[in-house]
Amino acid sequence: MDIVQVFYEGDDAPIWDYLDSWVEKEEIVSRDESRATLEDLVWLCDRKAEAVNAHDFCGIHRLLGAVLYQQQGREAATKTMLRITKLGGLHGMGGVCSDGDAYTILGVGEPGKDWDGSYQIAY
Repeated sequence: MDIVQVFYEGDDAPIWDYLDSWVEKEEIVSRDESRATLEDLVWLCDRKAEAVNAHDFCGIHRLLGAVLYQQQGREAATKTMLRITKLGGLHGMGGVCSDGDAYTILGVGEPGKDWDGSYQIAY
């Protein structure tokens, strides 16, 4: 899922949004998603959670961004948050108010095959 910087009529400044059928070509300011800041990405994910009524996830992306920043620094935190954003945010990744399937994309959840293919289930 690509994100682009767009300027919507009536907004004060361009914002980052998901590239979908609602985004008109004339509104796109930049396709260079590497220019999105950590703050841009957490705001986008929180805003999208609010837009689909996944209210339990509103604000959680900001908290995650803070933890990532404190543990990894800005550059790594921003890269990680961009990946989460492209997977639809935490709510989208988990399938909450979303058709997303991050479990399949990331290869997580198959018995005995998580992450690197060596995960063993202990019973």
